[in-house]
Amino acid sequence: FDPEHLAASVESLNKYQRMLAAEGIRLGLHNHDKEFRLNEAGQLPVQVLWDNTDIVFEVDTYWVYIAGKDPVKVIEEMKSRVPMIHLKDGDDQRNGFSLGSGTAPVAAVREKARIMRERKQRKPGTRGPKGKK
Repeated sequence: FDPEHLAASVESLNKYQRMLAAEGIRLGLHNHDKEFRLNEAGQLPVQVLWDNTDIVFEVDTYWVYIAGKDPVKVIEEMKSRVPMIHLKDGDDQRNGFSLGSGTAPVAAVREKARIMRERKQRKPGTRGPKGKK
């Protein structure tokens, strides 16, 4: 995401989120690795989206891993706006594999999701991708 594309994305997401919210629908984003990599302006796109929109995030844990981030930490930090995760496996060369056959931390993500599900009755967290409140 270059800064101009990112700003336009924020504007569009906010426009459509408001329209959908009027119908009781939340708009969500499914990420790839680029949302978790700094752009040329030093912005982390997922943080810009978190700070400037009210969308929810379907965190694709494999692409978070490819971006060099810890998917377990990311879903914990973003849990207040992550109603679901996309769990898949692969290696660090972008080759997909059956769950448990690649190098992505699938078992750790599944365990974290299980723990989070058990804590669901507790007040949801409010931390963003960098731990900001």
